[in-house]
Amino acid sequence: RKVEERFRGIFDQAAVGIGLMSPGGRFLMVNQKLCNLMNRSEEELLQLRFAQFIDPGDLVAALQNIAKLISGEVETYSQIICYAPEAGKVMWGNLTVSLIREGGSDRFALLGIVEDITERRQAEEQLLQAQKMEAVGQLTGGVAHDFNNLLSIIIGNLDLLGEDIPGSGKQ
Repeated sequence: RKVEERFRGIFDQAAVGIGLMSPGGRFLMVNQKLCNLMNRSEEELLQLRFAQFIDPGDLVAALQNIAKLISGEVETYSQIICYAPEAGKVMWGNLTVSLIREGGSDRFALLGIVEDITERRQAEEQLLQAQKMEAVGQLTGGVAHDFNNLLSIIIGNLDLLGEDIPGSGKQ
């Protein structure tokens, strides 16, 4: 009983979202952090499948990774996934999934741990955008410098030509 209470306390107070899922992807057990991330109550989540929240492009890779878990090819996997916990809201998560076998039986469950990396992902995108803008600035500065060099040559040649033209006042 003490171990159960300790486990439940750790599970519920974890700083990451944790969900225990059936092989079919239905939530069997979720902690409060996962409920907060998905903007759903525990009761609601226990009626849903994890696939309902994942971007379709990411879902294909997640299902392939789960198949590798079940076959024993890998013991665990991690994947950056785009979640849509509600309409119009996007969340990025670092999902780690492990297979949990029940004793020596063939029965198993999937343990999913989700770390919200939305802010980090947005910061990375802003940094990438700033780096692109810096590269464009350097490129335009280089083009302007080269153009200025060409203009200097043209102006110099025009001055030389002007010296050879009678009545230009530059003889």
